[in-house]
Amino acid sequence: MESVRPASTIMLARNSKDNIEILMVRRNTKSVFGNLYVFPGGKVDTDDRSEELYSLSRSLDDVDASRALGMQKDGLAYWIAGLRECFEEVGILLHDASQIIDHQLKVNQRTELNNGKTNFLDICKAQKLNLPTDSMIPISHWITPEVEVKRFDTWFFLMHYQGDQQSNHDGIELTNSSWINPQEALDACSSGKMNMIIPTIKNLEKLVPFKRVEDATDFFKEKVSSIPSILPKFEKQDGHLNFVIPENSD
Repeated sequence: MESVRPASTIMLARNSKDNIEILMVRRNTKSVFGNLYVFPGGKVDTDDRSEELYSLSRSLDDVDASRALGMQKDGLAYWIAGLRECFEEVGILLHDASQIIDHQLKVNQRTELNNGKTNFLDICKAQKLNLPTDSMIPISHWITPEVEVKRFDTWFFLMHYQGDQQSNHDGIELTNSSWINPQEALDACSSGKMNMIIPTIKNLEKLVPFKRVEDATDFFKEKVSSIPSILPKFEKQDGHLNFVIPENSD
């Protein structure tokens, strides 16, 4: 059986006039989780476990990051992967708000990154970036059920996005990207307009009570040390296989 692959998902949140909006993307029908609405994210690559990239992390080192995720080392790679995937998939290069990035260089670098002609470290060096890892808050940890062929060990991060970069889905893995209120997304899921898997739904539900991103980030900062690992199972009940989430997984 294929091993469980580490993955990172980043939930970019911004304040709208009356509520919170989350950036959601729709995956290509031929990709993993095809035709589903999710958040930007993907596998943690070997290159994400880089001491040089770790050195660009703002106010968060690998020791503290690993401790937060209950790991011995390389926990910070999950933060790095989330930032990289956000740039690859929707073209948003997250950085310290005090820094100015070269827009045309960013566009060119994203194309080269997605074509395998450069890497995230070289892009960060070229743009002289400080990576805002300390603004990313882990809020949930999901592991794909054992019966699935492709399995992922995924950390979900919440981040308050206050920049002005426009999302631009890559057109390859993603066929749509948009900002939407969590409750509106859940309603669209219930009506069949937006297809989602349970982890996406559950993470959206976490944000429904909040009207401002600041309130959500303050709340989840206090919960980092007590995030449960959620490993759903399929159990046979009344002759049917049901998707079961363990108790005390909130």
